[in-house]
Amino acid sequence: MYRTRLFLAILSLIPLGLLAQGDDNLLMQYNKGPSDALLYYRWNVSIHGLGVRMNTPLDFTRPRLSWGTGFLVQRKSNKTFAFATGFSFLNIHYRYQREDLDTKDFLAYWRIPLLLRVSPNDRLIFEIGPTYNLLNKAENSQIVRYTTENRPPFIITTGHYSYGKGHFKDAFGIVTAVSYRFWKSVSARLEYTQIKTIDDPFTDQSNTFRGVNLGLEWSLFNPSKPSKYSIR
Repeated sequence: MYRTRLFLAILSLIPLGLLAQGDDNLLMQYNKGPSDALLYYRWNVSIHGLGVRMNTPLDFTRPRLSWGTGFLVQRKSNKTFAFATGFSFLNIHYRYQREDLDTKDFLAYWRIPLLLRVSPNDRLIFEIGPTYNLLNKAENSQIVRYTTENRPPFIITTGHYSYGKGHFKDAFGIVTAVSYRFWKSVSARLEYTQIKTIDDPFTDQSNTFRGVNLGLEWSLFNPSKPSKYSIR
């Protein structure tokens, strides 16, 4: 009876010993390691290019296609949740269509986002967060008319007329996006962006912009190929 109890006690310790072994020992003994599905990169960097189509809320403006580019630095707290920030250059082009106003605006912003990213799997990423948008330029395509003393009026056509201070300002905004990795480290990116600040009711211009942008994103580390830099 004593030998039987001793044998059963020793037998019960075997599973605990197996559980206490590290991944390296399991790999050596059984040719098995931790599943790739449990691995992820804590840090990652991505760059993106966008086709931008944003407009004002004014009834007499129409969006025109432009472009944007930028990068994001991501840090994951676990396999599902991550925070990201970076820098983007965003062009916004639109046209005024009114009887007394038929010109185009060309705006450019430096966008700084602070994003929460959720990855239900290694192909799909949802993200949302606030942005701060620094105005880089604000120009218009109108014809500028000059007059001088002792001379008749004359017209000079310029490609871009720069707005003065106060027409457009730095502004806060928000971005929501979804990315789907379809090939190696390359993902398709769809985002909704809004930039908003207080408008001057006595001007034809608006400081509020919104629209949907579509583009491609490339990540430095491919989530489907964990390496020595990945963790669990």
